[in-house]
Amino acid sequence: MVDLRTNLLVHEVPEWLRFPFILGGYRMGGDYSTCARSLFHLHNETLNAWTMLLGSVLSTASLIFVLAGYHPRGIDALPFILFWTSFVTHAPFSICYHLLLPISPAVCDVWRRLDQSFILIMSVQLTFSMSFFVYPRMWQTLLATVMVSLVSARGICMVQQLTVDQRGEVTRLVGVSALGYYAPIVVRAILDSRAVPIVAAVVVPASLVGGALLYEYHVPERFFPGKVDRIVSRPPLNF
Repeated sequence: MVDLRTNLLVHEVPEWLRFPFILGGYRMGGDYSTCARSLFHLHNETLNAWTMLLGSVLSTASLIFVLAGYHPRGIDALPFILFWTSFVTHAPFSICYHLLLPISPAVCDVWRRLDQSFILIMSVQLTFSMSFFVYPRMWQTLLATVMVSLVSARGICMVQQLTVDQRGEVTRLVGVSALGYYAPIVVRAILDSRAVPIVAAVVVPASLVGGALLYEYHVPERFFPGKVDRIVSRPPLNF
């Protein structure tokens, strides 16, 4: 068993473990077992890991509620299942990235790329599930899904080549792939002309763009260095 050093300051860890404006709460070393157990200790990746874990639980509960309460049958159940799998298939890779990154640069890099790749795969699943009940023809849903699949495939190829300091390139591709599941929201808003779809058509892109900007410019940690280290240590792309 390799010892895991915890509660380290930024000057005590190597460059590859550092996040901009995050001054403390770092871990270094350890193995798969000790890093996995750090899920139950407070450090600058704890919240990231628990967010994904609890999100998986809530997503599963939501799927059970829909299937039990509305009884979708056959292909009508598929968008709900894909919506669920979009999160729960990504979550293990994200959780592993956040927990295992202090082991070594090689381990960190492997899990970072898996995490980013499954974010892009998530866009494909969300595009199908969000489009299914909106577009009047199945071929339109499939066309949107294929187009997002091509963008995501390009992004996954880029992820294998880019370094962590080139994250902006992947962020932009994630933004483009997100258009696949944003477009059905806009279409629904136009067709319905009701308050809720219109609000959604504004809130969703605002949250995506706003999250990306916060991620790129390191807000709020830029303005409160050392004060929010265990709250906002950034995942690779999860805005």
